[in-house]
Amino acid sequence: MNEPSQSDQAFGLRSLVASLYAPGAIYAVGQGAIIPVIALMARHVGASVPVAGAMVGLRGFGTMLGDVPAGALVARIGDRRAVLAATVVQVASSVVAATATSTVVLALAVAVSGFGWAMWGVARLSYATGVLPAGRRGQGIATLGGASRIGTFAGPFVGAGVISVLGVSGAFWVAALASAGGCALMLSATRLPNAVTAPPDHKAANLRATARTHSKALLGPGAGALLIGALRASRQALLPLWAAHVGIDATGVSIIFGVSSGLDMLLFAPAGWASDRWGRKKIAVVCLAILAAGQLAVPATHSFDTLLAVGLLLGFGNGVGSGIVMTMGADLAPRHSRAAFLGLWRFIADTGGALGPFMLSGLIAASSIGPAAIAVGAVGLAAAAVMGLRMPDLATLRSAD
Repeated sequence: MNEPSQSDQAFGLRSLVASLYAPGAIYAVGQGAIIPVIALMARHVGASVPVAGAMVGLRGFGTMLGDVPAGALVARIGDRRAVLAATVVQVASSVVAATATSTVVLALAVAVSGFGWAMWGVARLSYATGVLPAGRRGQGIATLGGASRIGTFAGPFVGAGVISVLGVSGAFWVAALASAGGCALMLSATRLPNAVTAPPDHKAANLRATARTHSKALLGPGAGALLIGALRASRQALLPLWAAHVGIDATGVSIIFGVSSGLDMLLFAPAGWASDRWGRKKIAVVCLAILAAGQLAVPATHSFDTLLAVGLLLGFGNGVGSGIVMTMGADLAPRHSRAAFLGLWRFIADTGGALGPFMLSGLIAASSIGPAAIAVGAVGLAAAAVMGLRMPDLATLRSAD
């Protein structure tokens, strides 16, 4: 059990509202606005249905492929400049996407947008790691995750209002304005006197040296982060596929997702408190176990009510782990190569998020949707057991600077 020190307890998370949480929420509004309409915009510029579906995945792969170079860039130019650079990338890609008239141009804009999101994510996590005391880091980063969830939840509604006036491209104009607004607020906020932010450091940008020095941390807890990402992403594909399998219409699926996401969003505060109180490892294991149990339960549902109950279980499991992957990375990150390490860490976690739906699809192709859900759930339970029994506490894996 972790007992926060007196100085940790005295630290107020409210002091980070203007510099971290509000900008994160505003930035996420823009991302939430464009995610539901990428496929629609692709169809608008003439893409086929399969190509439009693949276009949605480009943003995730752009983020995954951008994590490692983003970490090196943040290490080279520092947190504040990286936030500004990420915003320029996001605004430019959003404007290009909004005005695109061809599938190729839109595809490039969506992929570049993912890279900008990766850069923003590494920079803000590096800043949060430096400014948060270790005993409040779980709460602080879970609140950061909660702010992003709130923004992403609100984004589609904001986007819908603008789309009603400007058409489908309006969502990308929302993203451009939200990115610029979030950046302006973050850069104008007064820094805290105890902030340990990352200045430019060319030596710290050596990714190969960072990966070699901290390989135990990246390959041990990193495997757990990858599997959490895979189960989180696979549930987003499994629920609508199973709903269609049992005859639940699109409206019903939307309600299930909305209620599940609402519960998930409400849990960031207790999740962060539990992470600081009981440790990252226990919370990661519980998150994995509940997500796995939820996926195992999906094939037993045959109605809206029963699938809603499982959706709530999955939302609860995901909410319990609010911010846990970022917090684990922040705990393990060495001070003098923090950004490079966090870029590598996010790459591992985002790889799980990108591969999860493909793993599920492959299992469905090999058998059917019910056995595939059971197989994914079984993998998750096995991973939770191995992590609980074999993975040491993070403190023993944190390498000296």
